[in-house]
Amino acid sequence: MQLVNTPSPPPITRTVCLFLALSSLRISDIESITWDVVRDNADGTAVFYGYRVTKSGKKHILPLNVQARELMGKRGEEKVFPYIPPRSTLDYQIKRWVEAAGIKKTISMHCLRHSAHP
Repeated sequence: MQLVNTPSPPPITRTVCLFLALSSLRISDIESITWDVVRDNADGTAVFYGYRVTKSGKKHILPLNVQARELMGKRGEEKVFPYIPPRSTLDYQIKRWVEAAGIKKTISMHCLRHSAHP
């Protein structure tokens, strides 16, 4: 909660970080997710049907809660997140954001992926 309530560097950093935490996906998967695998539900949730995991190449089904779906924004034509900064930039921005929140623990994109999500 401390991190969520702290202003982040560019908004895309906040979006990517929170989406990592809520979806448990790898950053490589988030970079490649396209709208054709997204099925929106009437209750505001969504499901990724048949998205291919970058590391294993296997297809998966992943339900997403309302907060994760909101972070995805309006439906587009191709990638869900058309622009994600380079990983080195994200790492730097996350480090600064964590420091600004007064958190002493090291938090990385990998750490966010493995965080508990509702």
